[in-house]
Amino acid sequence: MQAINELSSKVATLEAELGIQDPTKPVMKAKEQTTAVEETGMDVVTMSQNKPNPFSDSSVITLNIPETAKSATIGIYDMSGKLAQNIVVSERGTTNITVYAANLTPGMYIYNLIVDGKVKATRKMIVQNS
Repeated sequence: MQAINELSSKVATLEAELGIQDPTKPVMKAKEQTTAVEETGMDVVTMSQNKPNPFSDSSVITLNIPETAKSATIGIYDMSGKLAQNIVVSERGTTNITVYAANLTPGMYIYNLIVDGKVKATRKMIVQNS
């Protein structure tokens, strides 16, 4: 129970640092939360919540990266803030990235999409024992 409380505290701290709102207090409609993070003309950057979540084998993240983007990566961080995995996204347009539980230890992770050096979206994922 103490470990769960510590993780919840760390999540709250990271969310505050990243400016993430409490999901129990929606400020937008659910559809709006999963759409554009930045929109400039026809260039829209999006990152969906991984599905399934939690997962014990693999999970898929759907992205949209503009053709004009020079670089795109997904950083997966453990709850201490340590980078657990960095995934280079080479495809542009709508694409899927598969995350494998075998590459991570069970627990909660924060993952973000960085396009051209800027964090565009942040989400949480949970890896379970298989």
